[in-house]
Amino acid sequence: MARQSGVTLTLAAESFLQGAKLALSEVRQALEEISFELSENKGLFVLGTMPLARTSIVPGAVNELVKSTNNFQIKLIDGRYSELLKSLREGDIDCLIGALRFPLPADDIIQKPIFEDALVVVAHPNHPLSNKVNPTLDDALEFPWVAPPKETPAGQFLFETLKINELDQTPVRIVSSSLITLRGILAEGNYISVISRHQIRVEEKLGAIKVLDIPLKSQYRTIGLTFRKGWRPTKTQEKFIELLYKHGKKESL
Repeated sequence: MARQSGVTLTLAAESFLQGAKLALSEVRQALEEISFELSENKGLFVLGTMPLARTSIVPGAVNELVKSTNNFQIKLIDGRYSELLKSLREGDIDCLIGALRFPLPADDIIQKPIFEDALVVVAHPNHPLSNKVNPTLDDALEFPWVAPPKETPAGQFLFETLKINELDQTPVRIVSSSLITLRGILAEGNYISVISRHQIRVEEKLGAIKVLDIPLKSQYRTIGLTFRKGWRPTKTQEKFIELLYKHGKKESL
């Protein structure tokens, strides 16, 4: 279908393309199984990663698999959840790791939880609230905020539960999902944000970001894996999935 902006696929064409991609994905799986049986173990695992899992879960699992295999390759795809989910459903990605979505966003996928991760209020270590005794959420709302996008779990807490954007004078001045950007902005001024505790574990250890002692009741995110229904991993892929669970479980200790 031709449009001023270019050529757009019809619904029938999109359905055909998705079916073709899924078929090619199944062929790739079959070839990798044959490679395993021939002791060549040449294969590929395409993992879609969301911000939280990139800190230690994925690096730890990847490193352990690389050490135990010779020819197997892992391809990591970073992106927004909606983009990664589309690629998963079309067969371009084997699995997603990160915060699970509820309710389930599609009926052709399954989600498997690994651990629960807490949301925390953060700032730079030199922030006025960093040494305040018993700071409150109202105290934090007096400062400018760097907010995650509305569609993220942390963003849903701010915009839907806390309704931060509906305050008489919203403190949200910046919206960003980038941890690198957040770290830089917090270092520049007295900004506040909310983020997964696990996601900032490296920055917290290095003293670049400080968790403020402001409790957020029942604000936990379920972290886990998302697969296509009916997808059957090869033996090496299954081993990698087990490693993701192993390193993910460490975060719940």
